[in-house]
This record gives sequence, C-alpha cells and structure tokens, in this order.
Amino acid sequence: MVRETNERNLLTRICQLAVETGGYSMAWVGYAEDDASQSVRCIASFGPEEAYLKQANITWNDSPRGQGSVGTAIRSGKTTVVQDMLASPSMRSWHTAAWEHGYLSCISLPLHLDTHVLGTLTLYAGETNAFSSDEIELLAELANDLAYGIKTLRTRQEKDELIVALRHESEKNWAYLHNASDGIHILDVHGNILEASNSFCAMLGYTHDELLGMNVVQWDAGFSTREDLDEVLKGQFRQTSRTIFITRHRRKDGTLIDVEVSGFPLQFNGQQVLFNASRDIGERLAFERALNQANADLSATLQAIPDLLFELSEKGEYLNIWAHDETLLAQQKDLLLGRTVLDMLPPNAAKEVMTALSEAGENGYSHGHVICLELPHGRHWFELSTALKPGADKIHKHFIMISRDITSHKKSEEEIQHLAYYDQLTGLPNRRLFLDRLNQAMAYTHRNQRTGALFFLDLDNFKVLNDTLGHAMGDLLLRQVAQRLMACVREGDTVARLGGDEFVVLLEDLQEPTLETYEQARSIGDKVLLTLGQPYELTNHSLICTPSIGVTFFHGHHIAMEELLKQADLAMYQAKNAGRNALRFFDTQMQATINQRASLETALRIALDHQQFELYYQIQVDEQRNVIGVEGLIRWHHPEKGMISPGQFIPIAEETGLILPLGQWVIEQACAQLAHWQQSKNTRTLTIAINVSAKQFHQKNFVQHIQTALQPYGFDPALLKFELTESLLLEDIEETIETMTQLQEIGVTLSLDDFGTGYSSLQYLKRLPLAQLKIDQSFVRDIATDDSDRAIVRTIIAMAKSLDMDVIAEGVETSEQFHWLKEGGCAHFQGYYFGYPVPLNELIVP
Repeated sequence: MVRETNERNLLTRICQLAVETGGYSMAWVGYAEDDASQSVRCIASFGPEEAYLKQANITWNDSPRGQGSVGTAIRSGKTTVVQDMLASPSMRSWHTAAWEHGYLSCISLPLHLDTHVLGTLTLYAGETNAFSSDEIELLAELANDLAYGIKTLRTRQEKDELIVALRHESEKNWAYLHNASDGIHILDVHGNILEASNSFCAMLGYTHDELLGMNVVQWDAGFSTREDLDEVLKGQFRQTSRTIFITRHRRKDGTLIDVEVSGFPLQFNGQQVLFNASRDIGERLAFERALNQANADLSATLQAIPDLLFELSEKGEYLNIWAHDETLLAQQKDLLLGRTVLDMLPPNAAKEVMTALSEAGENGYSHGHVICLELPHGRHWFELSTALKPGADKIHKHFIMISRDITSHKKSEEEIQHLAYYDQLTGLPNRRLFLDRLNQAMAYTHRNQRTGALFFLDLDNFKVLNDTLGHAMGDLLLRQVAQRLMACVREGDTVARLGGDEFVVLLEDLQEPTLETYEQARSIGDKVLLTLGQPYELTNHSLICTPSIGVTFFHGHHIAMEELLKQADLAMYQAKNAGRNALRFFDTQMQATINQRASLETALRIALDHQQFELYYQIQVDEQRNVIGVEGLIRWHHPEKGMISPGQFIPIAEETGLILPLGQWVIEQACAQLAHWQQSKNTRTLTIAINVSAKQFHQKNFVQHIQTALQPYGFDPALLKFELTESLLLEDIEETIETMTQLQEIGVTLSLDDFGTGYSSLQYLKRLPLAQLKIDQSFVRDIATDDSDRAIVRTIIAMAKSLDMDVIAEGVETSEQFHWLKEGGCAHFQGYYFGYPVPLNELIVP
C-alpha cells in the first residue's frame, strides 16, 4: 500500500491478495453513491466468479436489496458477517446467485474516511461459518489500514494537484505581469519597484533592469509634493480593497502621460507590497474633454436656439425636455415628464404628434406636421420635425422631436392670404375671392336646381366727391358703404369690392327664375338703395352718395363668369342712364346693345385705319355777329351705315382707349387747317376750338405731343383752343394745373366747356390758367323765360369778368336768346342761330 500511487490499483491489489493469499472465493470494494437509488458502485474486485457482481444490484437504501451485508455495513458503519448466506433472510435477494456461484458465507467491512463511510471491502467464502472471531478482528484491522491508505493516497494526490495548479497559476500570473497591456509594477512599502511588467517598461521608456529598484518619485509627476504622494501610497497599504487614482507619469525622455493607477496590497515573497497597474488614459481624457466640450457646445446650442426639443417614447411619453422659453410649453416641465402627449395636449394636437412619431418610426424621420396650442399668452402654432433616436432598439423606440414656434410665420401667411383675397380698405372679399365664390355659386345652383343673382353697384358721383373732399374722406365713405352693404344681405351671401367705387353682391340660393325671384332680388336691391342713400357723416362733412345697381341672374355655368359680370355692369349703366340712384335688371335687349357696341368698336378701329372721319365746323361770333372762329366737331362717315353720331362712338372710343389716336387726329387736322388759313389775311385771325378728353389730357407726354403737332406750321398757338370739361379738371388737380400751365406757356388757349354743370371749386378755378368760360346750353335754352337760368348766367358772366376771363355761350338758337345774352355782358356766341356744324367745303368765313 505504501508504494502504490493509484487508488484503483491499490484496491484491486488488496482484493487479489485476499483471494490468492487469504483463500477467499471473491473479494470486491464498493463505494456508496449519493444518487437517487443510493447504489453501491464496484471500484475493484478479484475472483473467478466476478459475474456475480454484475447481477447483484446492491444498494444501501431501505429496500430489500439494501438489507444485505454491504448495505447494512454502510448504513451502520460496522462490520457485518453472514455465516450462512442461504439461510439468512437478509440475503434472500441473492440466494439463487450465491448458490449458483458457490458463495455460502460473506463479510462486509466498512471503510471509514474521516466522519463518513466511503464504502465496504466484501469477502466471500465457499463454506458456512467461514469467519472466526480472530479472523474477523484481523480483517477489520485490514479494512482500517486500507481506509487509511486511501486517505493518504488522496491527500498526496490533492497536494500534487495543488502544486501543479499553483505552478500553473504562478506561470499565468507572471505571463500576465509581463504581457498585460496595463503597466503593472510591484512596490515595497518605501515605494521602490520590486517587479515591473514589460508594458510598464515600454510605458516609461526604461529597460526592466533600469526600473528595478527605482523609487516612485522618480517617475510620478502628478503630485505637487513628496508628502502628498507618500500619503496616497500609505492609503493604498491601509486599504484592503482596490484603490484607484489619477496621476501623471514622467517618461525617461521627460514627456508626461496621464494615467489611472489601480492597485491593492498583498504579500509577495513574505513582505507587504503594492500590486499597482498604470493605464494610459491620455486618449480617454482627450475624448472626455472633447465629449465635455461637445456637451457644452450642445448645451449652448440648445440654450441659443428658440426651438423646443423633446425626447419621446413610441407611446408619446415625455422622457426629456429642453426648452429655452418654458412659457411655450403646454404645461410646466415637471408636469409633462413621465406623462404622454395624449394626457397633456388637446386631442387634435396629440393626434398630430402621434402621427409624426408613427411616420418617424417607419421612415426614420418626419417633417411638416403643425399643431396649434392655446397658451396663457395667446394662440401659438408649432411645426414638428421628428427623428428616430440613434441606437434605439426595435422594441423600445425613442424619438427626438423639434417643435418650432411658427406663430409669426403663420400670422404672416394669414396676412398674406388676407392681402391676396380681401380688400385692405373695406375688409370685403376682393375680385379674386369674389370670382372664386361666383364659380362655386354657379356650381351650387347647377347641382341644386337653384338660381343666383349678381348685383353690380357703382357709387354716383363718387369720383367728384373723392377729388373734392380728398382721398381720405373718399376712403372713409367706401368703408361706410361696405358696412351698410353687409347689413343689407343675408348670412351666406357675398359682398365684395372690385376696386374704386365698384361693389358686387352675390346671392346664390334663390328659387328657379320666376316673378317671385325677381321681386325677391328687387326687394334686396331697394333695401340697398334706401340704406346707401342715407346721409353719410364723414368727420365734419355730411353728404349723400347714392348707388346705381345692375342685376343679372344665373343658373349653373351656362355663361362665363366674365360675361355674367358684363351683363350686371351693363344693367348698372342702364341704371345710371335712367337718372342714377336706380336699379335695373339685365335683359336680352341690353345684350343686343352690347353686341351692337362691340360691332361699333370693331368698325371704329377700321375707321381709324381707313380715315373715315371728318371735321365739321360750327362758327363762333362776336356781338356784331362777326365770325371770330369755329369749333371743330368730329364726324364719322361709315361706308355702309352712313353718318354715325358722336354720341354713339365717342363713349366707346373713351372706354377702349381709341380716343387717344382719334383725339390726336383731330388736333393734327385743326393745326393743318389753321396753317392753311394763315395764307389769307381774312382768315389768319380765326381760332379753332376742339374738345380734349380727360384720358387724352392726362396721358403722359401730352404737352410734348401738342408741341410736336404745332412745330411744322409756325402759326400763333393761341389760335388753337382746347375746351376742357369740369370733371377733367377735378382729377388730380395739382397735376392738371401743371399740365394746363405748360400748355399756356406754349401759347395754347384754354376754355372751360359746359361751365355750370359740374362741381367746380372756386378755390381751384382761380388757380387755373383759363382764358374762357363756356356757358352750357342747358342754361341758355330757357334763359328768356326761366329766372333761375338767367340768374346763373349773370353770375357766370360776372365771375368770368372778375377772373379776367372771356365768356362764350353755346346753344344760342333764337334772336331773343342772343339779345338777352349780349345785353347781359356776354361777348361771344355759338349755336344754330348763327350756323350749323358743316364740312369745310360748306363753311362760310370772311
């Protein structure tokens, strides 16, 4: 047993000796297992009948197979002897096997190992009563020796394994020491290096031999004094656990490196040492500094930008909030954190936020969603930009949402929208919005078998009032008109301003066209006439400004919108022609008039190109009926329709702008005729008066056009007389005075035509460079019988003389009119009494 080094071999050898030397039939050693069945495992055996063990199935539990000598010895810890196996009830489970193998008696000897039974040594004999008391005692001693041998063998084996393990651990530690990435160094209590790793040598730039014995003060540069460094080292020795501190090491070349030292005290070769490891943290500190700077930059950026930033979960929970201005938050910051947008925002806003989160979850980002919040200081709009937070897992997604306050932008958009679709003066819809609503109304009437009505309103004499009282008063009047119009219509009807003093009213839900429909529209129109006809209080002025209204009906899109407006506009002009302050409905006769006017416009353009116009002349005389000049009156000789009255084509020429080339032609004809008359002493003092339209007078470079027309002829420009209407004078009075002054400077004579029928202001009249006033024929007609007309004419003549102006009366048709005017102080006359307008070849002049 002393020489044996293997436990199984030892046990097998004992079994062999028991059989060969002791004369037993079989011997085996079994160990008690702690498995579920508490089996007995055969470790070693010897004998000719070993097959017995393979079918014995021996246990040490309380079952029948655990009641034999082996199980009893293990449980009791005592030697168990069965002198007659075939007669023993406890061996009943093995009677047959024992008989077959010739085993008649057995002994099981427990093997004690410290405090427990390891197993048994069991011997079998071929006769009954084979074991005497002395033999039993001897075998018990053998079992004890065997147990001691097992323990000794195991102790020796454990020691050998521990030595090997320690050797391996030592080799591993030394390998770690010399190959670790950190700079490992072992210090004694004085701070001297006992051992250092290769990496520490490389870190400081010294060889291994140079470092051994070097004191820590020679390389450490992180402490201001030696005492501070000693205190740290002493503190490490006092600790029983790992300590960590940051310092700086000085390399052999003098450069410094930042390090983190981690270490703990231990025993090394019988003395107290420090096992320290230095880690180069230069890159880490640089990264930390960069990270800190980035965080500082980010913090400064977050403070600088006016936007709100939120970190939200997929369920809309507020996880973090950055707010430069917390008054823009829906609730206080601490109330929002941990709650969801569904809890804290209005339903519409919460829905928009959740939609943005969903889009960002699918696409990685979301832009363009807008929410509106009612905050304590007013309504605010926010534009949301959302991104999926990098690094978020698929299950727990987090989002960064930027909420930008776009309130001012939104208000600007609304203001732009209002500027685009609403009249700035009155606040009413403008032409663009009106046309859109008209289009919708036409579609509505088509779908619902209803009728719509379009009212076109124009204020009577507004231009004169505006020019007389000033634009500020005119604007104030227009605003009051708009307010009164809104009060006249139903909710849902549209009132719009097209521009200037033109308004429209749109009714879109009337019955199919019947007499009742017309009466309903007339009722509303009469209400408008009555309401707008009431006096207006404009600061210090009280005045009346009536409208003229044209109405047309529509059903669906049977006619174009522009055509519909033309119909209402034409009806409005019919109202004006009827005396103003009136309402007229569009009818087919009006359309015929429109068509006729359109045809006339085309013919007028052709007439200009083909020189179908001619100047007629009506003489003007003095008190002795001597011819002093003529008035040039344009006539149109149409090749098919014959002579067309100026009353028919002049308004069309005004509207279409053809009055400009037509007026220029008249001026050139007059200049040519004046030049021709210069050839005779009898005619060279005759004047020609021509009418100048407002559009022609106010065109740019009008004075230059006159100079160009006069230049080729060289006659006295005073022979050319321009008759101007009062309404022309009131349009931008300062510019008008400037143009008239320039005409006077080049010598042209200026006459005020139809004086007394307009709204001339004496304040302006005395400033105008006029040479003549022309009394309108309406005052002359009844001058012999009407006291009022006579009074007006006397006043005009007296005023003209006081202003040093000449006076001429037009429309003189009787001797009585002529003599009354002459006696009243009028010096010049024109009318049928002296001669009708005639072509040049019929004109009789001196």
